[in-house]
Formats: sequence, structure tokens, C-alpha cells
Amino acid sequence: MRVVAAPDKFKGTATAHEAAEAIGSACWELDVDCSEVPMADGGVRNGYREPAQLGCDRFAALIAARHHHPDRDLLVVNAGTATTVDALTADGQLHRWAIVDHHPESSWRTFFGKIWYEGASGPAYAWQSSAGSDEFEPKYSLVPLFYGTVKGTFYALLFALPIALTAAVYVSQFLRPEYRQVVKPVMEVMASLPSVVLGFLAGLWLAPLVDPRLISIFCAVGILAPAALFAGFLWSALPQPVRRQVKPGMEFLWLLPFLALCAYFAWQAGPAVEAAFFTVKDTASGLPIADFREWWRQTTGETYDSRNSLVVEIGRAHV
Repeated sequence: MRVVAAPDKFKGTATAHEAAEAIGSACWELDVDCSEVPMADGGVRNGYREPAQLGCDRFAALIAARHHHPDRDLLVVNAGTATTVDALTADGQLHRWAIVDHHPESSWRTFFGKIWYEGASGPAYAWQSSAGSDEFEPKYSLVPLFYGTVKGTFYALLFALPIALTAAVYVSQFLRPEYRQVVKPVMEVMASLPSVVLGFLAGLWLAPLVDPRLISIFCAVGILAPAALFAGFLWSALPQPVRRQVKPGMEFLWLLPFLALCAYFAWQAGPAVEAAFFTVKDTASGLPIADFREWWRQTTGETYDSRNSLVVEIGRAHV
């Protein structure tokens, strides 16, 4: 290994020559001379009215390019804060362009491709348009937005379509006219409510209530369809004299209490179901806990956010 003695004098170029001279003198005790760009030097003629505006780094690159290729037309690209392109003809005449990209983080590749951002473990589709500080790097991949929209719409329709279709069939074909005249306008008014308002209520008011009782809600909702089928079977098994005592179209008056009772028992069974099927080891204490959110995270590797889920599902179902 060759050891080179530290220099006591430095002569060069810098865009901010005063700052370079001050830093060199204070930190390294060097006699620094960073001159401004002249009108002409090294076979290159500066075309700026104020020569210092060209930038010493660009001028030094042009002189070096002219030194290595004295008889050729040259194109010198400088990728700094702004990407600059300087064309230098064989007679030393400088032609200059500047490409200033005000939004370098936006491109077709960032919109639809995987990008390896600083601090990430690998390339990924990422969307983060803002943050609490200005130190973050904007991420504008549209793939998570498309995927989230399709996924949210699918799961919303999975619940909304059966309920909406069966409710429409019942109201139009089985419900008594005097009740239909009330139910139909109410449904039309509900359809006119803005999805933004429903999503706002779901995120701020409903999500904190649903989050700790998620399995109980799943049980209560899941029992409704089997309970309705079982209620229909029981109704058909009743003797004719008993069924005739109920006016046609009024059967729901005894169906609703039965469904409410089944939903209540299913709700009460939610903690037991969670303890039986969704028990995992707590990463902090190492003890087994019955937590569906933690079970989902450890099983699928995905995070669960009840607020975002409810906002998307209720908004999509309403639409």
C-alpha cells in the first residue's frame, strides 16, 4: 500500500467557490483556491453573460472532454441536481440545454412496476403519497390502489348481493302493499346517502366497536341464513290451522324475533369460537391468546385494519 502525504495546497473548481474555500481552510488547513468560471479556458468558450452561472463542475467537465477529444463534436451530460446536456462543437463553441424534472418520483415504471425504495427489504408495489415529515420518499405505485379497489368490491358484493337480491324479491313479491309503501321509500332514501358520510361514520364510530368483537359479528351474521332456512322448515311443518291465523305477508313478524334470538346466541358464542379456532402464541409474552387479528397476522403475514376494512366495505356495499 502506497502512502501519499497530505497536500498543503488545493486548486480546483466548485460551484459555490466561497463555501469550498472556507470548508477547505477550516477542516483540512489547506490553501484552497476555487476560482470562478472564466469566459474561455481550455479550448471552451463560455456562452453565459455571467460566467459563474454555468457552474464550475460543468465547465471543468467540458474542458476535460475537450482535452481528451480535441477535434470532435462532443455531448457532455451532467447528472446533478438537474440533468444538464451540453453540446460542444469542434471549434469550442458551447451549446447548452437543461432538463429539469420537477417530479422525478413519477413515471410509468413507478406507477405500475416494483421499485426498491430506500430502507426496504426488496422491490415492492408501494403507495405512500404523504407522511408526517418531509424526510420520506414518495411512493406512487397504482397497483395497490387497483388491487385494493377490486378486492374491496369483491368482498362487499359477496355480502351485499345476496342480501340485496333476496330483500328486493321479498319486498316486491311477498311483503304486503301497505308495508311496501313504507319500505320502498326508506330504501330509496338510504341509497341517496353519500358513501363518504357512511365511510366516515364507519371509520370513526363503528370501527372501535367492531374491532374487539369481530368473531362475534361473524357468528351472528353467519347464523342468519341457516336460521332463516330452519325457520322456513318449521313454518312449513306447522299445521294449517295454526298458519291460517297469521295473515299472508305477515310471517316476518314471528321470523324476526326468531332470527334475533339466534343472532344473540351466536354473538354470545363468539369468544368461545375465537378461543377454539384462533388461539396463537403472543409474540411479546409467549403465552397463548385468543386473538383473531394476531392469528390472521401470523397465519397469512398480512395486517388487518378494521377501520380501513369497514370504510371500504360499507362504501362499496352502499354503492
